[in-house]
Amino acid sequence: MRNKSNTPPWKLKITKMINQLRAEISQMTSKEPPTKNLINRRSRLKRKYNISQDQFNAKIAEHSTQLKALAAQLRNKTKKIENKRIIHQFRENPRNIYI
Repeated sequence: MRNKSNTPPWKLKITKMINQLRAEISQMTSKEPPTKNLINRRSRLKRKYNISQDQFNAKIAEHSTQLKALAAQLRNKTKKIENKRIIHQFRENPRNIYI
């Protein structure tokens, strides 16, 4: 029997996108001496987004913006669902909310 997580699918999807963007930003901005693996990862990212070295910094800024937007979306949706849950509980039994 498989253990199902209580995390909703929308949250998993947004979290996965956030983690992917963070990983790509980390690879793009790494200041360490470039290893062969890091060089290969950067070249894969350049091919993936079809960009040159000149456009690399612009892509980093774009990823940062997307990351902020996704984080805000996740935060707002979580807050909205939590507020709905509290309102529903309040309708059922107001005493439980304030105790």
